[in-house]
Amino acid sequence: MESGGKPKIYYSFQESESANQHTEPYSEGYSYQPAPGKLRFGSAEILQISIAILVLTISFVISISNSEILKGGDFWNINPRFFSSLPVAFFTVLTGFMLHEMAHKFTAMHYGMWSEFRASASGLIMTLVLALIAGIVFAAPGAVMIFGRPNKKENGVISAAGPLTNLVIAGLAMLPFLFFGASAMPEFLKILALINGILAAFNLLPIPPLDGSKILKWNVGIYLAMAATCALVLYEINLVAQIW
Repeated sequence: MESGGKPKIYYSFQESESANQHTEPYSEGYSYQPAPGKLRFGSAEILQISIAILVLTISFVISISNSEILKGGDFWNINPRFFSSLPVAFFTVLTGFMLHEMAHKFTAMHYGMWSEFRASASGLIMTLVLALIAGIVFAAPGAVMIFGRPNKKENGVISAAGPLTNLVIAGLAMLPFLFFGASAMPEFLKILALINGILAAFNLLPIPPLDGSKILKWNVGIYLAMAATCALVLYEINLVAQIW
């Protein structure tokens, strides 16, 4: 964590991949099963989501509790701060990362495309090692793989679903501050708002293959509106957390 108890968080989102629709099985257990609008999870997907959540949660706990090796941390021993950080870390991972990915998945499925989350082994190993050594969460859990032929609008909507989800969560977390002031903001809501705000901002960068490049290509007005909303959310977050 940075000075002042603020976690170092970096997020690497690998954009959804598309392929031509067909019925032959894909590698790594993929098989195209068209079911427009139907929400489904494959058995391999559930396992990989669970692994990603576990690794990300442990990484966040190490960062939040200052248990990294460079600071002399001993996360493997009974550390009260380590265990007390578990609920916050778990909830942050579920809302900030997994809901982002599931937003991509469910939106693609709404358009009748096959989509499943696949964890990145190298990304998760890098995430855990950096957290253990330096307390830095460089989260690269994997990506939602999409097979289909989305048009420009569908691709833009699918891409917008992820950062939009982060903006909604950050906005909801900031409600106590908006109505009652900074003193009404518990620490876990500050962390939740901060992480989701940063994730939205990072993914809205108009650089391929990030979500922002797809949204901008689809609709400039919607992209500018999302970017302006994100800037406002980050400004409000900074009023509470005093980061910048």
